[in-house]
Amino acid sequence: METMLDIRNEISSARNNYKTVFVSNYQVWLLNESTGSARLNSIAIRILMTFCPFAAPIREYLAKNLRYTEALNRFRSKQTKRAQHLNRVIQKVRSSGRQPPQELLDELEYVKR
Repeated sequence: METMLDIRNEISSARNNYKTVFVSNYQVWLLNESTGSARLNSIAIRILMTFCPFAAPIREYLAKNLRYTEALNRFRSKQTKRAQHLNRVIQKVRSSGRQPPQELLDELEYVKR
């Protein structure tokens, strides 16, 4: 319940402008959280990890910190599901005798990182 109050206070301090809240959290995410400095609440971490994930080396570094365990596990799970889906689509295209589009192969490579 406390985090909901924190979010409500953060939004009201930004005059109910979600864009301002996102930009300020994103700046904190890039400047502080990438080095492991705790500045954001768990909900903000989960949102940013979903939509603005760090590069693989930074994610590996942050995996040592327990604050990121849930968000990283969720991110890995979604990436694994996406890779499985892409593999099925590529396999289906190949089984029909066609070459899969390069965009699909590129996305699969990206998701596996």
